[in-house]
Amino acid sequence: MEIEKFVNDMLQYLKNGSKSSLLEPAEQKIGSEMLREILIDVVNWLRLEYKRVNIWGRKSIPSKPLKLNENYPWCKGLIHLVQEDEGFSKYFIVENNGFYYSSDVDEETRNKARQIVFEKYKQFRMS
Repeated sequence: MEIEKFVNDMLQYLKNGSKSSLLEPAEQKIGSEMLREILIDVVNWLRLEYKRVNIWGRKSIPSKPLKLNENYPWCKGLIHLVQEDEGFSKYFIVENNGFYYSSDVDEETRNKARQIVFEKYKQFRMS
């Protein structure tokens, strides 16, 4: 599974609710409303990461993890997905209350994921 497909599937799910075979197991684990909330946060984080690296010119500053607070249900759900779901666990990790890329995901792949979200996210508004 390529991260590009996974990211595109996240965007499609948010845009029209269509779940791919990659996201169906996640939806079964946590439900559609929780998955939607989590995907919105992950997509917003990826989009901010793109801006930080490519627009604001902070290439020398390491990217930042998405901070998680276990008092929020969506954070608990995301932690659960990273621990239990094949798609999420392949590309992401949770460490020190932060959601971040797995060490197996190189910088070029991270940039592809960020760029996909930045280019496609602005085409529609997700709520």
